[in-house]
Amino acid sequence: MTTAPTTAALLFAFLLAPLAAQDKPAPPPAASAKAKADAQRVDDLIAAMRAAESKLTSVSLRMATEGRLPGGLAVSVRGELRARFGEGRATYARFAYETGDGLRGSAESAQTAAGITLREDDPAFGEVFVAIEPAIVADLEWAGRVLQRDDLPGMPDKAASSPERRAESPLGSGLLTALRRQFDLAVEARDTRDGEKGTWLAGPRRASLGADDPDLPVADRVEVFVRAADLALVSMRQLLGEQAVQAVTVEALQRDPELGGDAFVVAAPVAGGKPKPVQQFAPLWESIQQACLDAEAKAEKVAAARNKDVPEGQQTSAEVRPSKR
Repeated sequence: MTTAPTTAALLFAFLLAPLAAQDKPAPPPAASAKAKADAQRVDDLIAAMRAAESKLTSVSLRMATEGRLPGGLAVSVRGELRARFGEGRATYARFAYETGDGLRGSAESAQTAAGITLREDDPAFGEVFVAIEPAIVADLEWAGRVLQRDDLPGMPDKAASSPERRAESPLGSGLLTALRRQFDLAVEARDTRDGEKGTWLAGPRRASLGADDPDLPVADRVEVFVRAADLALVSMRQLLGEQAVQAVTVEALQRDPELGGDAFVVAAPVAGGKPKPVQQFAPLWESIQQACLDAEAKAEKVAAARNKDVPEGQQTSAEVRPSKR
């Protein structure tokens, strides 16, 4: 039997999944001169954000997200991220959530060269404190690449606009790239938010997205603010009519803070406690195993298609997970 990931992970991933921060193909050329000019300005803004991100050595930020689950249940999430780039790369993330019917939970994770440490206070499973060794992390990262998934169990960077995922594009260029795939963004005349200068972008959902498109957002409109001082996306709201169905706010952001090793430590539930190997927590371990099996099955299909018309003796083997090489 394969069990699901913990409640905290499911809620958080579901709430933020429509904002997957993956690079998407650029939209087709716009019909009007203004639309073309707006598209170019968005291109230039994303390029500038990416350039600024590439120069960062570390980042620290706090975020808040508000949204609604199917059926209208409200969910609020508050989290923080610390990330160090380059040599000694490491990430730390913590978030707490609360639903409109009183359900509460939290999760904390750190990923370093020593692997992943994960702690959750989960309504379904209680206190969870596990360690995922580097070899399993490598298998998960491989499975994510093969399956083209960023929500694999145990991986801290699995939710799109989450604090964890923000580590991949700390100023928010990935989120803006995803949003422009979903919405026709245009530059607005207003240029301030809470007294800070920046660029407002807004627009309706793209008509070109079909009902079965996995990127189809629930919202019919979005508005985004990118702060001029640090090129950080600090506010995003998705609207359905006049109702905000999802909102992301960066409450604080530090560029290049000093982050020592103690910035990437997950505190034990009790003093002196040590995390259990992930193999001893069945719900998460079975989900990890299933993800790797799914990736291997896909790799076999890819290899079979690749070798279909290749003479025997010249065929190539299917890709396998790192731990089996």
